[in-house]
Amino acid sequence: MSTRVAAWAAEADRARGTTVAALSTTAAAAVRRRRVRFADTVRESFRVGDGLDENAPN
Repeated sequence: MSTRVAAWAAEADRARGTTVAALSTTAAAAVRRRRVRFADTVRESFRVGDGLDENAPN
């Protein structure tokens, strides 16, 4: 393998690794945002009431 091809292959591997790392970081951030929104929803439901019996027949 020529030096130029080896350098190109190494650069492609680095770029692929960076892209995968960026995608996994983005996915992890999205999961954290969903968890925070869910936690906020749960907290709000306890502030207002449990919300379970609001629609229940009396």
